[in-house]
Amino acid sequence: MFLRDFDVFAGEKIESPEIIWEKNDRYAIIAFLLLSVDGKMNDENLKKFDAFMDAGRVKTKNNDEEEDENSALPAVRDLIIREGGIFLDSLEQDESYCDYVLDEIDRIINGNEKCNIGNGYMPWGRTTRHKELPGAAYILFDYVRLRDSGNGYSKNQKRIIKHLAQKWDVDKSVLTILKDSAKTLDEICKKRDEIENSDMPHREAVSALSGLNAGEKAVWKKLNDLNIAKDRATSAYVTHTNAVADAIARLGGEPTWVRIKDEDEPDEEEEEEEESLSDKIGDGIVEGIQKVTDIICAPFEWMTEKLIDWM
Repeated sequence: MFLRDFDVFAGEKIESPEIIWEKNDRYAIIAFLLLSVDGKMNDENLKKFDAFMDAGRVKTKNNDEEEDENSALPAVRDLIIREGGIFLDSLEQDESYCDYVLDEIDRIINGNEKCNIGNGYMPWGRTTRHKELPGAAYILFDYVRLRDSGNGYSKNQKRIIKHLAQKWDVDKSVLTILKDSAKTLDEICKKRDEIENSDMPHREAVSALSGLNAGEKAVWKKLNDLNIAKDRATSAYVTHTNAVADAIARLGGEPTWVRIKDEDEPDEEEEEEEESLSDKIGDGIVEGIQKVTDIICAPFEWMTEKLIDWM
């Protein structure tokens, strides 16, 4: 998020600075609307919203930059809650209420300059490579996990989740897996807390926790098959790499799949030679993908640099 103080074309100072939302802010606004569509956020939802925003924050190697971003995060969160709340309060509580919310979500995803929350959904005067918000199963799963662990989804929340799946071409069968997985993980977490805080005999507690761990692993195995990892950055990398590999395959190459390795998957000594060969092939594919990407992006980067210089 950044504030535009000057009209770039007129060169005049704007009396009320305009709020222009950037990529991660726009994802967070959708999360806010999902959590608040039926009323003000409670403490539990606020914690979920904070966790959602923190997970989407880009980690930097420079400690000073990371500290600055950490300190700015609460201010951005509060601004989203304020501006988003003003928008929701302005809507009539009738049968068209959720339709208006979905229309605004479309503007957020499409990157409209004119909007009802803040003053714009795309970085003004910057590269437009993030004009439309990209979506995939791993992003939708982050929203699905915002469900109320006690009551599930409300009618309006179900509409929003379904709408996001349609916007990002996530198949219904995949959405079902995401919903079931989120519910199961919530139940496992709740049961684990109950066992750890109970007076259950140690042996029984260890056995019960072991069963929960096995169940959790099974859930994540299904999610791994959809390129969803516990870490959002890993999910994004794998999803992007698979998409590029598929594109290359459609041009006549062999399909290449990137699999998220199970945390406790053993490394057999007799497989070391195969793994070494696989690593070499994988490195070659990544290098080839990078070269193809550089060739495709070069003209656009040149045009962007010229445009920025002109402005």
